[in-house]
Amino acid sequence: MRKPYDAATIASAYAEHQPEIATITHKIPDFGEIAADIVAARSAEELYRLRRALALAAHPDRVPTDARADAERLMARVNAAIDEALARERVR
Repeated sequence: MRKPYDAATIASAYAEHQPEIATITHKIPDFGEIAADIVAARSAEELYRLRRALALAAHPDRVPTDARADAERLMARVNAAIDEALARERVR
């Protein structure tokens, strides 16, 4: 007959077999770093790719709630800068 396990025993056994989980700190990229990438982009395709990558990293819906306001400001600046760069690309 199997011995019934209580919740504490199950939790401790589970914890022993799990790797240490580091505290996740979501770092929102600095606009200066992003601006350098925008300037270095050589085509509209690179700019679109950069926008998608930044949206995955710093979109307000993807960051913790305490960093959401910073992420919204950053994404607004990034979108404006990329839109301006795309407009210049079209003029060329």
